[in-house]
Amino acid sequence: MKVLLLRSLKTLLLCLLVLFNNPSKGNEQEAINYDKQLEALEFIKTSNPQRAREMLRELESSLSELSDEQKDLYKLYFAHSLAIMGEYDQSQRELENLTLTATTIDLKARAHSLLSNIYLFEGEYKDAFVHSARSLENLASLDEKKLHKFAVLQNASSLYKQSGLLSKAMEYSRQMLSIAEKQKDVLKLCVGNYEMASWEVEKSSVEIADLRLKSAEDYCDKTGDDIFKVLVAERRAEYYLLIENQDSAINILKAWEERVKEIDYKSLSNLYEIKLSEAYLAAEKIDEALVYANSAYERTKKYNDSTRLMEACKLLASIYSELNDLEKSVEYYQEYMQLEKQLEIITNQRKLAYYMASVQSD
Repeated sequence: MKVLLLRSLKTLLLCLLVLFNNPSKGNEQEAINYDKQLEALEFIKTSNPQRAREMLRELESSLSELSDEQKDLYKLYFAHSLAIMGEYDQSQRELENLTLTATTIDLKARAHSLLSNIYLFEGEYKDAFVHSARSLENLASLDEKKLHKFAVLQNASSLYKQSGLLSKAMEYSRQMLSIAEKQKDVLKLCVGNYEMASWEVEKSSVEIADLRLKSAEDYCDKTGDDIFKVLVAERRAEYYLLIENQDSAINILKAWEERVKEIDYKSLSNLYEIKLSEAYLAAEKIDEALVYANSAYERTKKYNDSTRLMEACKLLASIYSELNDLEKSVEYYQEYMQLEKQLEIITNQRKLAYYMASVQSD
């Protein structure tokens, strides 16, 4: 996620005057500069990981000049960068250490929250819930003005939603939107309205979903964040499918096709192509539906995206049924059923891990 960066530093002449007349003010100016770099990192670490890595390398040479809190932020973003690159073991070690050494409760909570995500990805569900609980222990005290409290809530909502604990997940989503509305922060309003719009679309609450989506579209357009724009477009397409407006669903997705290719996030591409295939299938454009479903199937298989793979299999089963190729239809449907059973087992394991972690924390 990212927001519009703060305005640039004062002109070079003014900086030189300040440095020349007051050395202590010069040090303060340097501190502000590091704060700005770290703030920029907060907002591009996911949306532009390559640039984030470059900025981390630039900051590494100045670590001795950072305050303790700035060093902790650097460590958090460094661990996040490792996780994005798939280096989970090293990221986990960095975060475990940060949970012990962080100088503020905000950064301890962020470290626990990110650790929870990594453990979830690795299938260590009990540890995921233990660290999520620790990230939420001081929730009321976390900084709302920065992204600390918002990020902890977002990760918790995602964990509980993926684990089938929907009432808890929705509770955290509502808190996210409440923070966003109180602060009138455009990025938080984009994310908060997107989260709530997703809930309404999934419940098939058409009128409320439309209102939430309009708010999400408005705020996400203002952020300039193409990733969230694509995510909102995918939810809008699902809304159009709910009201049986297949052509609008196809059009809104096709408008983002080239940008999705440029972004090249595998999970985003999977989500996008599956929804586009669903829209073509609903419009009875079977050949187009097959192209996107096959592409999503191959990618989800390659990168072990089980949830999206299951959706791709279900789509392909339906498409081949329409093509009267019953052998292939049955083949994909059997794979879909097998994956569904596996995901059901995993969801039950996550719920059990949640209750075990709750007992442990008590």
